[in-house]
Amino acid sequence: TVACSSNDDNSSNNSNNNTSITPPAWIQGTWLMEGSQNFGYKFYSNDICQTQLTSDVCMKETINLYQGTQVVTSVSQQISDTEYKCIITISGQKVNYHFQKISATTIKDVNMSNSSGRDVLFIKQ
Repeated sequence: TVACSSNDDNSSNNSNNNTSITPPAWIQGTWLMEGSQNFGYKFYSNDICQTQLTSDVCMKETINLYQGTQVVTSVSQQISDTEYKCIITISGQKVNYHFQKISATTIKDVNMSNSSGRDVLFIKQ
């Protein structure tokens, strides 16, 4: 679990405290880590999935598991032409995604880059 501070920017491209995941069109598709065919992300118009080997963990499904329960879930996003930030909160636990567009076929995982001290890039498949 990764936590970070939030941004109170209320521009029209941001959605706060709901459960809709809406990655921008430029990031939709399958992205694999540079130099690895085993780890990556799949972005859909309404979901983010982490893929490892042959298994996917999708956030929309995870959120849906808690519908109708006492568990509080929310999604906060910041979207631009070159950056996508998404914080998914489930019962107080935050999952933080932050990507920067490098080119039409390359994105940088900002969180992984910051924690590893080097650029962690993903290539569009």
